Amino acid sequence: NKVRMQGEVQKWVDHSISVTINLPADTTEDNSADPTDAPISAEVAEAIADSVGNSTNTEENLGGADLDMSGAELAAALLDEEEAAAVAAGASVDISVEVKDITNEVPTEEKTAIQEAAETISENVTVGMYFDASLFKNIGGTGSKPVHNTNAAVKITIELPAELVNLNTLIERIYSVVRFHEGKTDILPATFDRRTGKFSFESDGFSTYAIVYEDKPADVSEETESATDGAVLTAGADKNPSTGIAVSGGALVLSALAAAVTGFKKKR
Repeated sequence: NKVRMQGEVQKWVDHSISVTINLPADTTEDNSADPTDAPISAEVAEAIADSVGNSTNTEENLGGADLDMSGAELAAALLDEEEAAAVAAGASVDISVEVKDITNEVPTEEKTAIQEAAETISENVTVGMYFDASLFKNIGGTGSKPVHNTNAAVKITIELPAELVNLNTLIERIYSVVRFHEGKTDILPATFDRRTGKFSFESDGFSTYAIVYEDKPADVSEETESATDGAVLTAGADKNPSTGIAVSGGALVLSALAAAVTGFKKKR
């Protein structure tokens, strides 16, 4: 970047050189980036990937929350050129995320802002829970330092509490995440895998979050695969009391007819 370039040129100049960086009038020290903190290239991230590890303690996190990213992806998202150079020289990097339930302690201001943002999705949106996600990096064993903003979005997976999981096949539950970060709210897309129970979202800013959802009638004409045994479930179907697997009324009628025909042939 031009700050480093200026430093090289300065060696051969016997007077001072100034550089001007134009920023918005409302920029503060907290939300302005160090001009030397340039993100690294994909090539550099791949080269140092083996030295970048995920040290998240999932056992202490809400829902076993973890980072779902490779070493190269973490390097590109969290390291700048100077840090990458230190890693290339032999330093190791530990990245971790801490996630905790703050439903009963979220500040009123943040809760109100999140609720208002959620209502822009739909009038029928429900705020399921609030949580805090904090990201840390430790370079060369110098101690964990918090990371509030990243170069690229970081993917986090959480196992949802049972009370937030929809088990009704007639209902489609659509999840989102509302983030309150640096005084503003953002709505982040989220996915839920019914087979694994894992809830995933991506964020490039780390503060307060809320998992929100909206329930809609499922498409009764669409067959979906069971998350447990691969059986095809048809929305609106009755469950076989002996197996618990949903089968349509039409399938039962056909089965009964087939049995009757077989019995008739045997009698003849």
